[in-house]
Order: sequence, then structure tokens, then C-alpha cells
Amino acid sequence: MCSIGEDDFGDEGGVHSMVPDVKRDESQSSIETERLCNKCKQPGAAYKLAFREPECKDCFLNYVRHKFRAALGSSKVLPKNANVLLVFDGSAQSLVLLDMLHHAQTQNTFKRLHCNATVLYIDDYAVNGEDDKDYEKLLRDVQKTCGTYEHFECFLLPLVKADYVKDLIFDLKLLEENYFSTVAKQKLDFKGAVDCLKSLTSRQDFIKHYRSKIIALAAKHFQCQFAFKADISSDLASDLLAAIALGRGGSAALDVALVDNRLDDDIKIVRPLKDLTEEEIGLYIKAQNLPLLDHRIYGNDCGPSASLQNLTKSFVKDLQQNYSSTVSTVFRTGSKIASQIGDDNNKTEGCCKFCKSPLDYQDSTTLLAIEFSRIVSECGIKTEDDTSELSMEAQKHVAGDIEGCDLTQMCHACRNIYADSNNNDILLQ
Repeated sequence: MCSIGEDDFGDEGGVHSMVPDVKRDESQSSIETERLCNKCKQPGAAYKLAFREPECKDCFLNYVRHKFRAALGSSKVLPKNANVLLVFDGSAQSLVLLDMLHHAQTQNTFKRLHCNATVLYIDDYAVNGEDDKDYEKLLRDVQKTCGTYEHFECFLLPLVKADYVKDLIFDLKLLEENYFSTVAKQKLDFKGAVDCLKSLTSRQDFIKHYRSKIIALAAKHFQCQFAFKADISSDLASDLLAAIALGRGGSAALDVALVDNRLDDDIKIVRPLKDLTEEEIGLYIKAQNLPLLDHRIYGNDCGPSASLQNLTKSFVKDLQQNYSSTVSTVFRTGSKIASQIGDDNNKTEGCCKFCKSPLDYQDSTTLLAIEFSRIVSECGIKTEDDTSELSMEAQKHVAGDIEGCDLTQMCHACRNIYADSNNNDILLQ
């Protein structure tokens, strides 16, 4: 039986079990520089994380880098001398991943991470819609930042239709002046396809999964078996909750797992920073004095309630600020589900043509109830015969057998994207 007594809970039930984080007094920072590091006992303990004692710069960097190495080492996912595509998007966490991987490859032979890394920056200017001056400045800043890591080859790929991917990969360090005019038409075509989606929720969901598709195609082009993404714990918690809200519960755990091989059996998307927090990312940037770039996420400037994804991010951000341990619990729950999905997922049963997730509509009473409710709200019920007729119609919709289109190879969430678009070919980009 449970050992918690009734006296442990007040009138508000178990809410007392969630204790808000103690806010750090910024005035203590000058005092901490004079304190001894809890690890090496040297002065200069200016790096204080929640639930950890203050540390000096070197000990903090060793601690954070160890979490990066441990994520790859404990799972043994990365074989020796593997080809890796590092996806750089200009965010703080992708900058940290780039710096960590560079550090891991410049160590001595014993500590060196033995892999061959290629950096790819995906240019999503078309969907973000910055003005020309900001756009050119951003690319120059990305070029300058990547140029400081001479150990890596760096490339630039615009977010365009999949057919153009192999022809529009540019050397980032030798960015040509005619790049902007060369890719202008293809980027406008892609933006037109995205604009056909009526809601921001559908656009963000489409771009997220389409971006993964582009990453897999680029990895295959560079003959890389692995693609590193810089997702951290708060990103994964947001993705997990948003996926469930969007009807992707059957594959939500794959969005937060260390390894995701849905898109291609030969390409594995890896998230080596999944155990890092925003606080650790911020302190790493400070410790290494890394230059932050003007990173803009599509749709974030529309407000926290503009889409399901924005609302979820806002919710998780508030949790991160006030109840940081809860965020870790959310995304770790997804990781536990992922192990079961990895064992049970049988690709012979079919997967979605667009997002490559397992098809989730077979024998689903939930989807049947949703479709039946939708049809009833549109048509209404007058007699008992209508009930059985509408029930059969709902079953056809669940199976994807809809007059005028065949959605049998689309999962429920991708069907929602299709229904929200004026372009019948939106999922065939």
C-alpha cells in the first residue's frame, strides 16, 4: 500500500508535491566567483545549476560535455568512423552541439570522438519571411560562425521541394553572390505550397516533418548514416505534448527518442543533447563565449496562442522556469514509451507516405467516434436508419476511403494537414 499519509496532502490534494524552484539571487554572482569549486576546490565557482553545487568553468564544461558523450556512448549508437551530418539551424543549442562535436574531435587519440562530421545549414528564409537585409546578414553570420570551425565541411541547403535537394546544396564557406537569385524561384514555390494550409498549426506540423524528410535526403546525398539534431529536454517535452495534441500519439515517442529511423532504414536521426536543459545551454554559451545568431522559429512571432505548438511551448517554458524537474519527467516519460514502440513497430503493416510513422487508424474506436461525431454534426440524425448509414460512412472515412481522394496510406495527423489545405498535392512535395 501507499506509504504517504493523508496528512501529507492539504485541501488542494497532491499539488503540494510540486515545489517551485528557488529563484537565484543575481547579487550572489560576484560572491560565487570567490567561492571554491565543489569539484576541484579551486576559486572561481561562477557556474551554478539548479540542484548542483557551484562549479568553475572547466568543471562545468567537463560535466556538460560528459552528458553529450554519455548519450552516445551508453547507447553505443555511433560506430567508429561513422559519417555524421550535423544539422545546424542557428539556435543556441545547435551552436553548442557544433562546438561540442568540434571539441570532441580535436582531443587526443584516447578521448577523441571518432566520426566524420559534415555541417548542414537549412535555409528556411522562404517560410520565415525575413526582409532582404536581415536575410543576407543572417547568412553572413552563419557563414562566419561555421567558418571558425575549420575542421568541418559546411554546406547550405534551402528549404525547397524534395526534387531540388541534390541540385541546390552549396558550399557555405564559399557562398556565392548569385545564391539568392539561383534559389529564389524554388523557395517561392515551396512558400506557396505552405501558404495553402489554412491554419498555423498545420503549417508548423507540415514544416517540422518535411524538414526531417529533407534532412534524410541530404544525409543520403553526403553518404552519412547519422544526422545529429540539437533538440534539448524542453524541446522534446514540447514536441511530445504537441504530438499527442495533434493526434500523433502512436508515434509521439519517436519524436523524443535518442534515435529515430522512421524516414529511412539507412539513416538515423540522433539527438545527443536530449539530456541538456536550457540553463546548461545558456551557461555553456557564456563559458565558451559563443556568438548567438538571430534564430527565428517559424510562427513563434504570432503569439503563444496562435497554434497548438506555440501554446505547448509556452506551457513548457513556464514549467521550465518554475518547475524545471517536471519538464524532465515529461520527456523521460516519452523515452520509456519509445522503447516499447521500437519493439512493437512492424513496418510490414505499413507507414504514412508523408511522415513515415506507423499507420494508426486500423481498428481505432477513438477515430471512429471522432469521424461519426463530425458527420453527425454536419448531417444530423433524423431516423434510426440514418444512424447505421452514418456509422458506415464514418468507417469509410477512418479507413481513408473518401470520394475523390485515397488517404489509405496517410496517418490521422497527416490527413488533418491534407484536409486543411487547398492543395491536393501538399503531402507529395
